[in-house]
Amino acid sequence: MAALAFLGGPWWGLASAVALPLLGAVALAWTGRWRRVREDARLFARVVLRPRGRDRLAEERARLAAEFDRALRDMEAAAPQRG
Repeated sequence: MAALAFLGGPWWGLASAVALPLLGAVALAWTGRWRRVREDARLFARVVLRPRGRDRLAEERARLAAEFDRALRDMEAAAPQRG
């Protein structure tokens, strides 16, 4: 940063002092996002390549959907009627 101030003048030094922390924050955020993308891609590949895992996930999805539907019906039945 000092080299930029020396070579490019005080404006370059100020610009780098402002830009470097912002770029560091962006890099940290991108690292976390990239990690999630990699994990999702690994899971997708695992599911595609292993039919048993795919079937198990489909069963789990169906069970969860039924559970959410049941919870919604219970909430609607317990809610006071408007009108």
